[in-house]
Amino acid sequence: MKVRKGNRVAKNKTAIIEIEFDCDYEIFIFQGKLSDFDILIRYKKTLSRLRTPKHIHWVVDILMKYQSDKTLTQIFIKEVQQLWSTITPLTDNNFNTLKNFANGVNDSYSANIQARFSSLSSCGEYDVEFLYFLISFLILQEKTNMPNAFMFSNIIKELLKTNIDIFRIVSTATHNGR
Repeated sequence: MKVRKGNRVAKNKTAIIEIEFDCDYEIFIFQGKLSDFDILIRYKKTLSRLRTPKHIHWVVDILMKYQSDKTLTQIFIKEVQQLWSTITPLTDNNFNTLKNFANGVNDSYSANIQARFSSLSSCGEYDVEFLYFLISFLILQEKTNMPNAFMFSNIIKELLKTNIDIFRIVSTATHNGR
Protein backbone atom coordinates (compact mmCIF):
# COMPACT_ATOMS: atom_id res chain seq x y z
CA MET A 1 0.00 0.00 0.00
CA LYS A 2 1.23 3.45 -0.92
CA VAL A 3 -0.48 6.59 0.36
CA ARG A 4 -0.08 9.93 -1.38
CA LYS A 5 -1.69 13.35 -1.39
CA GLY A 6 -4.52 13.49 -3.85
CA ASN A 7 -3.97 14.88 -7.33
CA ARG A 8 -6.68 13.06 -9.26
CA VAL A 9 -9.46 15.40 -10.40
CA ALA A 10 -13.00 14.17 -10.93
CA LYS A 11 -16.07 16.35 -11.37
CA ASN A 12 -13.98 19.45 -10.62
CA LYS A 13 -12.81 18.09 -7.26
CA THR A 14 -9.30 17.03 -6.36
CA ALA A 15 -8.87 13.88 -4.28
CA ILE A 16 -7.86 14.42 -0.67
CA ILE A 17 -5.86 11.19 -0.57
CA GLU A 18 -4.97 8.36 -2.93
CA ILE A 19 -4.05 4.82 -1.94
CA GLU A 20 -2.31 2.50 -4.38
CA PHE A 21 -2.16 -1.28 -4.02
CA ASP A 22 0.12 -3.87 -5.62
CA CYS A 23 -2.93 -5.56 -7.18
CA ASP A 24 -3.32 -2.64 -9.65
CA TYR A 25 -6.24 -1.07 -7.80
CA GLU A 26 -6.30 2.43 -6.35
CA ILE A 27 -8.69 4.15 -3.95
CA PHE A 28 -9.35 7.89 -4.21
CA ILE A 29 -11.06 9.80 -1.42
CA PHE A 30 -12.81 13.08 -2.26
CA GLN A 31 -14.82 15.57 -0.20
CA GLY A 32 -18.42 14.39 -0.12
CA LYS A 33 -21.61 16.44 -0.08
CA LEU A 34 -23.66 14.90 2.72
CA SER A 35 -21.87 16.50 5.66
CA ASP A 36 -18.77 18.54 6.51
CA PHE A 37 -16.73 15.37 7.03
CA ASP A 38 -18.39 13.23 4.38
CA ILE A 39 -16.04 11.38 2.08
CA LEU A 40 -16.70 10.22 -1.45
CA ILE A 41 -14.89 7.00 -2.25
CA ARG A 42 -13.88 6.19 -5.78
CA TYR A 43 -11.68 3.38 -7.04
CA LYS A 44 -10.21 2.09 -10.25
CA LYS A 45 -8.10 -0.67 -11.65
CA THR A 46 -5.24 0.22 -13.98
CA LEU A 47 -6.60 1.43 -17.34
CA SER A 48 -10.22 1.53 -16.15
CA ARG A 49 -12.46 4.43 -15.24
CA LEU A 50 -13.16 5.69 -11.72
CA ARG A 51 -16.02 3.87 -10.04
CA THR A 52 -18.06 4.69 -6.97
CA PRO A 53 -18.26 1.52 -4.88
CA LYS A 54 -21.61 0.14 -3.89
CA HIS A 55 -22.24 -2.48 -1.22
CA ILE A 56 -23.18 -4.94 -3.93
CA HIS A 57 -19.65 -4.74 -5.41
CA TRP A 58 -17.90 -6.13 -2.34
CA VAL A 59 -20.79 -8.47 -1.54
CA VAL A 60 -20.57 -10.16 -4.95
CA ASP A 61 -16.83 -10.55 -4.44
CA ILE A 62 -17.43 -12.12 -1.01
CA LEU A 63 -20.01 -14.50 -2.49
CA MET A 64 -17.43 -15.56 -5.08
CA LYS A 65 -14.91 -16.15 -2.30
CA TYR A 66 -17.54 -18.26 -0.49
CA GLN A 67 -17.61 -20.58 -3.46
CA SER A 68 -13.90 -21.25 -3.05
CA ASP A 69 -13.60 -21.48 0.75
CA LYS A 70 -16.74 -20.85 2.78
CA THR A 71 -15.12 -21.38 6.18
CA LEU A 72 -12.21 -19.02 5.57
CA THR A 73 -14.51 -16.43 4.02
CA GLN A 74 -16.79 -16.51 7.06
CA ILE A 75 -13.79 -15.97 9.32
CA PHE A 76 -12.84 -12.99 7.12
CA ILE A 77 -16.40 -11.63 7.47
CA LYS A 78 -16.05 -11.92 11.26
CA GLU A 79 -12.96 -9.70 10.94
CA VAL A 80 -15.09 -7.24 8.93
CA GLN A 81 -17.70 -7.40 11.69
CA GLN A 82 -14.94 -6.45 14.15
CA LEU A 83 -14.08 -3.48 11.90
CA TRP A 84 -17.71 -2.42 11.99
CA SER A 85 -17.69 -2.37 15.77
CA THR A 86 -14.42 -0.44 16.12
CA ILE A 87 -14.50 2.24 13.39
CA THR A 88 -15.77 5.61 14.59
CA PRO A 89 -17.09 8.56 12.55
CA LEU A 90 -14.67 11.11 11.17
CA THR A 91 -14.23 14.38 13.04
CA ASP A 92 -12.15 15.76 10.15
CA ASN A 93 -11.48 14.54 6.64
CA ASN A 94 -8.19 16.23 5.80
CA PHE A 95 -5.19 14.41 4.35
CA ASN A 96 -3.52 13.68 7.69
CA THR A 97 -6.68 12.28 9.28
CA LEU A 98 -7.34 10.02 6.29
CA LYS A 99 -3.68 8.99 6.10
CA ASN A 100 -3.75 8.05 9.80
CA PHE A 101 -6.90 6.02 9.20
CA ALA A 102 -5.31 4.27 6.19
CA ASN A 103 -2.17 3.53 8.22
CA GLY A 104 -4.32 2.05 11.00
CA VAL A 105 -6.13 -0.14 8.49
CA ASN A 106 -2.77 -1.19 7.07
CA ASP A 107 -1.48 -2.09 10.55
CA SER A 108 -4.59 -4.19 11.18
CA TYR A 109 -4.29 -5.80 7.74
CA SER A 110 -0.62 -6.67 8.28
CA ALA A 111 -1.19 -8.03 11.79
CA ASN A 112 -4.51 -9.85 11.41
CA ILE A 113 -5.49 -10.34 7.78
CA GLN A 114 -2.64 -10.68 5.30
CA ALA A 115 -1.21 -14.07 6.26
CA ARG A 116 -4.52 -15.68 7.23
CA PHE A 117 -6.60 -14.70 4.20
CA SER A 118 -4.19 -14.24 1.28
CA SER A 119 -5.50 -17.41 -0.39
CA LEU A 120 -8.87 -15.66 -0.88
CA SER A 121 -7.18 -13.19 -3.24
CA SER A 122 -7.24 -15.79 -5.99
CA CYS A 123 -11.06 -15.92 -5.88
CA GLY A 124 -13.39 -13.19 -7.02
CA GLU A 125 -12.40 -9.85 -8.46
CA TYR A 126 -10.71 -8.18 -5.51
CA ASP A 127 -7.44 -8.89 -3.79
CA VAL A 128 -7.96 -9.29 -0.02
CA GLU A 129 -5.83 -6.22 0.78
CA PHE A 130 -7.85 -3.98 -1.54
CA LEU A 131 -11.13 -5.49 -0.32
CA TYR A 132 -10.21 -4.92 3.33
CA PHE A 133 -9.34 -1.28 2.66
CA LEU A 134 -12.43 -0.69 0.52
CA ILE A 135 -14.69 -2.14 3.19
CA SER A 136 -12.91 -0.11 5.90
CA PHE A 137 -13.45 3.15 4.03
CA LEU A 138 -17.08 2.27 3.25
CA ILE A 139 -17.69 1.64 6.96
CA LEU A 140 -15.98 4.93 7.80
CA GLN A 141 -18.15 6.75 5.25
CA GLU A 142 -21.37 5.15 6.47
CA LYS A 143 -20.63 5.80 10.15
CA THR A 144 -19.58 9.41 9.47
CA ASN A 145 -22.81 10.22 7.67
CA MET A 146 -25.16 8.15 9.82
CA PRO A 147 -23.63 6.76 13.04
CA ASN A 148 -26.70 4.57 13.60
CA ALA A 149 -26.63 3.15 10.08
CA PHE A 150 -27.51 -0.50 9.72
CA MET A 151 -26.91 -1.62 6.13
CA PHE A 152 -23.38 -2.91 6.71
CA SER A 153 -24.42 -4.62 9.91
CA ASN A 154 -27.37 -6.31 8.20
CA ILE A 155 -25.24 -7.52 5.29
CA ILE A 156 -22.63 -8.92 7.65
CA LYS A 157 -25.29 -10.74 9.69
CA GLU A 158 -26.70 -12.29 6.51
CA LEU A 159 -23.24 -13.36 5.31
CA LEU A 160 -22.51 -15.06 8.65
CA LYS A 161 -25.60 -17.25 8.63
CA THR A 162 -25.05 -20.99 8.31
CA ASN A 163 -27.27 -21.24 5.25
CA ILE A 164 -26.92 -17.95 3.44
CA ASP A 165 -29.76 -16.72 1.28
CA ILE A 166 -28.10 -15.12 -1.74
CA PHE A 167 -31.30 -13.36 -2.79
CA ARG A 168 -31.76 -11.78 0.65
CA ILE A 169 -28.11 -10.69 0.72
CA VAL A 170 -28.35 -9.11 -2.73
CA SER A 171 -31.60 -7.42 -1.76
CA THR A 172 -30.03 -5.99 1.40
CA ALA A 173 -26.89 -4.85 -0.44
CA THR A 174 -28.89 -3.07 -3.15
CA HIS A 175 -31.49 -1.47 -0.90
CA ASN A 176 -31.85 2.18 -1.80
CA GLY A 177 -34.62 3.28 0.53
CA ARG A 178 -37.42 3.21 -2.02
